[in-house]
Amino acid sequence: MLISSGKRGSGPELVLYESPDLLSWTPLCVLFKAAADTPITPHRRSMRHGRNFECASFLTLAGKPYILVGVEAHPNHTDRHSARYTLWMSGRLRLDSRGRPVFVPESHGTLDHGILYAPHIFGGARGELLLSGWADEDDDGLGKTQGWAGCVTLPRELFVLERPLREADDNADDHVWARDKATGTMTTLGVRPAHHLRGLRSGSMIYPLAALWQMRSKSYEIEARLANLSGRETLIFNVRQAPGDEEVTRIVFALATQSVLVDRSLSSLRVGNRSAERGDFVLGAGEDLHIRVFVDNSTVEVFANGRFAMVSRVYPVLESAVGASCVFTGADGKEVDTGVWVQCWEGLREAWPERGRREDGIEEALGGMEIGDEEVVEYVDGEGDGEEEPSEGEGVDMDMEIEREMKVQGRDVGVMAVAA
Repeated sequence: MLISSGKRGSGPELVLYESPDLLSWTPLCVLFKAAADTPITPHRRSMRHGRNFECASFLTLAGKPYILVGVEAHPNHTDRHSARYTLWMSGRLRLDSRGRPVFVPESHGTLDHGILYAPHIFGGARGELLLSGWADEDDDGLGKTQGWAGCVTLPRELFVLERPLREADDNADDHVWARDKATGTMTTLGVRPAHHLRGLRSGSMIYPLAALWQMRSKSYEIEARLANLSGRETLIFNVRQAPGDEEVTRIVFALATQSVLVDRSLSSLRVGNRSAERGDFVLGAGEDLHIRVFVDNSTVEVFANGRFAMVSRVYPVLESAVGASCVFTGADGKEVDTGVWVQCWEGLREAWPERGRREDGIEEALGGMEIGDEEVVEYVDGEGDGEEEPSEGEGVDMDMEIEREMKVQGRDVGVMAVAA
């Protein structure tokens, strides 16, 4: 049994216990420990071991051990995002002088750059490793208003992401990749939306960027792919957007600064945390940018290239904050309005259609957070017919995807190439 803990005056620890009958437990050894509040990587002093570990999981992927653990920092922190986060570590096991196991980290990163905490892992029917976490409310008084607080994030799949070995791009992601010179590869922990989520797509539409202005929904999925990038472009998705931007949440992919930002400064006129969520994201040379964004009332979940994830909570109060749009600027800073296509599924299916609803004032407090009835266009999915979902990094032919979706809808139009 693996127990997360922290030792006063020392630092966080992961302790192994053993039992002959699952009733009587004896400490076996400390699997991993660190000095309190020390940087995990010298050149990234913002990532620290904290003072206590919570909700740790030990897992093996492709024969390699990984640890997921919640990190609690100094208790005097007032900002929950600096006070705790979820860390992943990859490494190896060695035996100490007494023959007890010790975990030696070789690479590490942030499992989610937003609010996800207390992750739980479980096995899927296909043998995949799935994960869900806790997305607490990001407003201190909201629990009292609605009578409950927090929700579970969308399920994700964890996997080993591999690419050919190359020198570290820079200090921004050197710690994320484990390098193996013998095989000529480097690996990191991959994370992507679980394949089951494709079953929530209730309607399928294909949009160029400008057509996203026609969106009117509180619940949808966006998928986009951009190719032949210089690494200096900026892509912005505006979601839960009111017509005059009185309320809007901006998801910013800034390739030049190697970051993804969820700007919540205008997310709500009355409710919620307005600070920005930010995470490091380094796009490799010649690598396409593959994005999936899920908007579901107050939750916004962002995924990129099979190795970046961020969950945020936003609370628009205007009934009109149901729009969406996208702005793509090139390396010269000028807006690009052609050559980029996205797929959007408007109106996700209800995950719990049989569950009754209790509103108790939440509509008045938050301006309504339930999607209305919409005309449903069936999405034809490959699941169940032997079609395999492409792995991250292989490169999905978006032209074929767009053409297939248009045929589903009875459209016969030309397909524009993916961004040059």
